[in-house]
Amino acid sequence: MNTMSSPKISIIVPSFNQGAYIEHTILSVLKQRYSNWELLIQDACSSDQTEEVCRAYTERDKRIFFFREKDKGF
Repeated sequence: MNTMSSPKISIIVPSFNQGAYIEHTILSVLKQRYSNWELLIQDACSSDQTEEVCRAYTERDKRIFFFREKDKGF
């Protein structure tokens, strides 16, 4: 697919202690046929392996971004 004529899609994934599931979410995005996207994972300082899983993917694919910040509520 030609990314020059295709709009960029931003996929935003909120996360908190989703280490057991976050890789499945990332792989689901990576398997899409549409290629002009960015994946923004916003983590609320998980205490499980969420950060490690996400960081491994940010190193492999520059379209994936991981942000970690304490949840401030609404």
